[in-house]
Amino acid sequence: MTDIEKNSMGQSQKQPSSISPANKKNQKPKQEDKSGYKSADDSLTDESEPVEMSENESNYEPLVGKKVKKSGLVTDKGDVIGRLIKGKADQLDGKSIGEHGVIKDQEGNVIGQVEPVESEKKNPYPWVNESSPEVRKSGKVLDHDDNLVGTVDRRAAGKMDGFKVDDEGNIVDHEGNIVGKAEMLKKEEVQEEAQEDKEEGEKKFSNPYPWINEFSPEVKKSGKVFDKDDNLVGTVDKRAADKMAGFKVDDEGNIIDHDGNIVGKAEMIKEEVKEEEGEKKFSNPYPWINEFSPEVRKSGKVVDNDDNVIGSVEKRAADKLAGFKVDDEGNIISHEGNIVGKAELFKEEAKEEGEKKFSNPYPRINEFSPEVKSSGKVLDKDDNIVGSVEKHAAHNLVGFKVDDEGNIINHEGNIVGKAEMYKEKTDEEKQKEREEHQKVVDKEKEEEEYRKLANLMSNSIQQSLDKIKPVLKMITENIEAEEAKPSDQRDEQKLVENVKPLIEQASNILSEADGAIRGLDPTGKIAKTAQAKTSQREASPEEYHLADLLSQLTGEVTTTIDKAKKKVKNMPHAKKALSPLWNVLQSPLLQILSAVGLLLTGVLGLVGNLLNGLGLGSILNSLLGGIGLNKILEGFGLGKVLGSDKK
Repeated sequence: MTDIEKNSMGQSQKQPSSISPANKKNQKPKQEDKSGYKSADDSLTDESEPVEMSENESNYEPLVGKKVKKSGLVTDKGDVIGRLIKGKADQLDGKSIGEHGVIKDQEGNVIGQVEPVESEKKNPYPWVNESSPEVRKSGKVLDHDDNLVGTVDRRAAGKMDGFKVDDEGNIVDHEGNIVGKAEMLKKEEVQEEAQEDKEEGEKKFSNPYPWINEFSPEVKKSGKVFDKDDNLVGTVDKRAADKMAGFKVDDEGNIIDHDGNIVGKAEMIKEEVKEEEGEKKFSNPYPWINEFSPEVRKSGKVVDNDDNVIGSVEKRAADKLAGFKVDDEGNIISHEGNIVGKAELFKEEAKEEGEKKFSNPYPRINEFSPEVKSSGKVLDKDDNIVGSVEKHAAHNLVGFKVDDEGNIINHEGNIVGKAEMYKEKTDEEKQKEREEHQKVVDKEKEEEEYRKLANLMSNSIQQSLDKIKPVLKMITENIEAEEAKPSDQRDEQKLVENVKPLIEQASNILSEADGAIRGLDPTGKIAKTAQAKTSQREASPEEYHLADLLSQLTGEVTTTIDKAKKKVKNMPHAKKALSPLWNVLQSPLLQILSAVGLLLTGVLGLVGNLLNGLGLGSILNSLLGGIGLNKILEGFGLGKVLGSDKK
């Protein structure tokens, strides 16, 4: 930013109003002078103050046809060739310059004056220039080629829109002041981002529509359509926005997907509407307010351009008045320039009291000393909690400073109370605190892993349960139907032929689930950790759900096997033929229980409790003992839960 820009900004944006507050009420409307020129504000020409012209009129030729920037400067290919000397830069932004540097409105009235400057003057802020990265409303920091090179806090982005950023991330306003810090991406990240954009761009814009490209407006997940400068230019149906996010939009509102197909229609905001709204906002007839005037917020506060609270409005009306400007007398001015309400502005005395706040004679405190908050906490300048006061007294002490000994000092410098200050922790205590915190973080991370594991297992068990239930039902129905026949009419061989494939099908379903569960811990790392912490953990809701599904699956399979064995007891051939098949069915079930037990040991205890509650504990123990799984469970300390301990 040049010294010209600084001077121009100072003249164009900070020039004091020539209308004193006392005379504002009596001010007459703007009138045309005899020359036919109408003054846009008090700084412009009238009959007694003609437009100043340079002796060498050829100096103005490069300015003709150029446009004034918001900073009050006129540039040509990045070089400053002129500056605004009369008129307000924010109101003349984008206006064209005529002969002799004069700026006129549509009716031919003179509303501003520009003078030529020497472009050779050195820039006092060499670290930023026209080509430096710039802050956008979205919070992005983009370089001269619109590559993302950094970010700023979105809450502050609106105020910093258009400000330049130097190589260290310092945000420089139009006057050359550093007003904030941007988080800049590392070179590698920028290159990766650019490469990704390039790859995406190649995919995205390889469509046959020449009227859209990577700079065309884009649909966002919110349902809004933004152009490349993050201006809102349209909307789409919110219900479909998620699917269309990232798609481009042409001038007619057609939404184009990545393959070049028209997949929808966006409602575009008409340019005329935007222009009218933009002109309305600060084109009101009150010269004593502008975009830098105090503004009403939704909270009911009136804040100035530096976010200092200088007044308030009724909270009930604040929502409707939000965004409206306020003059020095408290009049609230709408975007159309109408007075729509009155704000209560704080008196000068109140401001002076604020200035007195730290002018007390108590040398042990200053404006950076710890301060009492309404919560009763005492916070230092970095918002660290360094002490506390009694809550019931806190509201009387809010804003008072606290010295190193805990004395609470009021604005007059008197000690009015005592705060309990926290002792400075030793390095050992801090280290111990960090270690304890890390343990908590690690435990939370571990518990999250267990919850994910339980959810994945539950999905496998639920799928098996849904598939196996109808198969088990068919096994039972076939055996019951054969049992119901007189013994001399039974066809045991046919029964075996019908039931055998059903048992094998059910076994395969269980084997699939077993394979899926064991695939969650191929290296056995989780199993080792789980066994070491059997007695240290409490089951999560996800593990309870898994146990419930496992108990259902175990109950369904064991009940089917138990009933079938009893019913074929009096069918010698069927009993002999089906006997080995029951092991084929129960084996993958026990493998599932074993796999779950190895990964989430506590779940089997819950399964045992649930089955005992259903009266199926003895059946389960009998099955577990058949392949020695009861010993595995005892190794987990769960034998007693399943009733397998013998006295």
